[in-house]
Amino acid sequence: MSAVPEPFSPMLAPAFERLLREQHPLALARAPVDSGITLSAQASACWSALAEGGWLELGTHSLRVEAMPELALLGEASGRSLLCLPLAFSALVLAPLAERFPALAADFLAEPLEAAPASGRIDFGSTAGPLLWDWLGERAGYYQLARADSGFVLRRYAPSSAPVDGLDAGLSVLALDRDSSSAEWPLALNGTEVQQLLHPFLVFQYAHLLGAALSGLELAVAYAGERRQFGRAIGEFQAVKHALANAWVALDNGRYALEALHQQPDGGPLQITQRVLTSGARLAARVALQVHGAIGFAWEHDIQLYLKRVYKTAAQMEHVVQQLAALDPPAA
Repeated sequence: MSAVPEPFSPMLAPAFERLLREQHPLALARAPVDSGITLSAQASACWSALAEGGWLELGTHSLRVEAMPELALLGEASGRSLLCLPLAFSALVLAPLAERFPALAADFLAEPLEAAPASGRIDFGSTAGPLLWDWLGERAGYYQLARADSGFVLRRYAPSSAPVDGLDAGLSVLALDRDSSSAEWPLALNGTEVQQLLHPFLVFQYAHLLGAALSGLELAVAYAGERRQFGRAIGEFQAVKHALANAWVALDNGRYALEALHQQPDGGPLQITQRVLTSGARLAARVALQVHGAIGFAWEHDIQLYLKRVYKTAAQMEHVVQQLAALDPPAA
């Protein structure tokens, strides 16, 4: 008779959620950068807390095995709090690269990861227009993981233009010419190794998308129970009730797709996760805004923050998936 497996009991996720509650209030998602130049004191304190807690080392060998079972929970928590700092790229892309290539950290990174956030993008195929990064101030690092004739490279960019408004309510965008990189570091990796490197990043970011969409939908469900019209809570009307139920089912389907991706490091379910989870998240975000009616379009209301984060993250992940398709067949 086989033993009944013990239920999974997360240990890292509760601590991470508590840190975000204390260090990253939702208001921070509106304005992480002061005066368009430096991180706000509150955002800097949050980044320091992430570093001191070891969260910037999630992708390194010492924590990877322990963190991977809870990675989706961590990503979902970051989405619920609308984390405006690039934890995923810093901890799950740059940190493992710096661990594998120690000279990269010593001689290439603009700042140590614990000192300043690292905003990054992934480009393995052709892209049109300027390259865009989340703007995190002049001290932040701006990096591109890219494919080159000889394999793969990490490029560093220096801010050379003023940031502009982006889709995210609180994060501006740094737009740079693709030929304006200030330095380049060759990476002795093949396509398969790059896919393996990016698997935790993908899981975290899709979970972030799920968490943001779920939080927005929960706000809508609560509002539908409070807002009254024609003498009844609007959640009692079938048009509202069915819309919320359909959005919940779409997100539930997305969670299953995310679990499949989480369990398969080879990235087999990636295209399915992209289609199912992003479409479900967009649907939930739209429904959540619509249920709020006119107040949902007000800058003062938080629901618009979730809508914008969902659409922005979905677009970013669509780009990453397109770039990963350029690795098939893997580079030698």
